[in-house]
Parts: sequence; C-alpha cells; structure tokens
Amino acid sequence: MNFELSFGSVTPSLPAYGRHLFFCIHGNCAPSASVAALIERVNALNNEHDRTRFSNQERILITQSGCLGVCIGGPVLVVYPDGVWYSNVDVAKLERIYQEHLLGGKPVEEYMLHRHYPPGQEAAYAPGLRPEQPVDPFLLLAEQAAAEKAAQRAASGPRPVSDRVRAARERRQNRAGG
Repeated sequence: MNFELSFGSVTPSLPAYGRHLFFCIHGNCAPSASVAALIERVNALNNEHDRTRFSNQERILITQSGCLGVCIGGPVLVVYPDGVWYSNVDVAKLERIYQEHLLGGKPVEEYMLHRHYPPGQEAAYAPGLRPEQPVDPFLLLAEQAAAEKAAQRAASGPRPVSDRVRAARERRQNRAGG
C-alpha cells in the first residue's frame, strides 16, 4: 500500500534555525532519566537565551532519537550542522557545551566523541550565525548568465559599428512590424 500525505495547496516549510541537537533516548547507552534531565535543561537554556522562537534564525531544535549506534559512553549528544558528537554528557558538561559550542561557536574538544568535519571546514550555519550573508540562488544564476554572456562577447571580439547599427535598425523594424 502506498500512503501519500497531501497538504493541498500548502507547501510545508521549516523556518531557518541555527543548530539541531539529537539526544539518544534508546536506553542502552545511558538511563532514560538522565537523558530526560539533559533535554529539560536544554529547553530551559533555550528559553533563557531566546533560542525557541520560530522567527529566530539562531534557534536550537531538539530531537529525541532512537539508537545513534554508540551503545556505550552515553548519554550521547549530536550537534548539527556541525557534525560534532559528545559522549558521557552530564548536566555540568551540557552547560559548558551550551555556552562554548552552541552560543560561542567553539566545540568543546575534550568532551568530543567524534567530529564529522575537520576543524575549519565545518558546515555552514543559519544566516544569523555565519559571518557571510546568505546567497540568493536566483541572483547567483543571473550573475553567472551575465558573466557567460560577457565572456562570449569578449571572445568574439568587437563588432564593427556598421554591424551594430544594422542590428539596431532590424530590431526597430521588427518592433514596428515591418
């Protein structure tokens, strides 16, 4: 059977956000109660630092995940888009991770289990967190097309004035219908 979710004419969307946290709640790597306490603390910190509003591009999403595949050293916390995995997270470590990494942008190396990106090559953050301005893809395509056209003109060399005048006359006549 094929089930399809229909939104009619409404296209689902997700407002920009800064980071997405994944907490393993499977229960094999750490007691579920300790993970619940961490999630509760992150929710409180998000409220304190205004990281919950949908309009805040620096907001922090929290997802309670099933097994993350690291069945020892929990609780395990994963921070995306950074690709940083932390292990043995307790409330004290979480406070430091939140301050230094989530607010300050600098991962806490000594708590890290894994880093997906080499230092200095991390993924881009939401517009409010990254230094450069977001790129408009349509503007980028228009600039690329203009540059290609200019390169073609330059490669073909300058056209004689008489050719440009003749082309302009033809355009005027075509517009006038004759």
